[in-house]
Amino acid sequence: MYTNCMTFVDWLDEERNKRNWSKQRLAEEAGVSHVMIHHIYKGTRKAGIKTLSGIAKALDDMPLDNVMNAYRGISDKTQGDDAIAEILKTLPGFTPVYKEDILEYVRMKRRIAEKNGTYSPND
Repeated sequence: MYTNCMTFVDWLDEERNKRNWSKQRLAEEAGVSHVMIHHIYKGTRKAGIKTLSGIAKALDDMPLDNVMNAYRGISDKTQGDDAIAEILKTLPGFTPVYKEDILEYVRMKRRIAEKNGTYSPND
């Protein structure tokens, strides 16, 4: 299960280890090249929807959303939170400048909440 401190590669390793699979075997089961898996592990290439879909299918037909959430770094804690879901659906449509403005606003709100003692990242 994905946790906040895990990377996608950590998560993928955990899933592979459950099955006793090598990276080569994962690639074969996912229907992608072992080179692509290598690039994902090295961080030199991003996984596209085709690769993530293949990985989901290989992992016992795991829901694609689970794989995509792990890839995006979304933990189980954020699932079911409508506000976070809306933010994640909305952000891709903004320009980089707008995204930076939104991020700065969130950081400011966090600083205020920390100062007031109302911020708890582990809830």
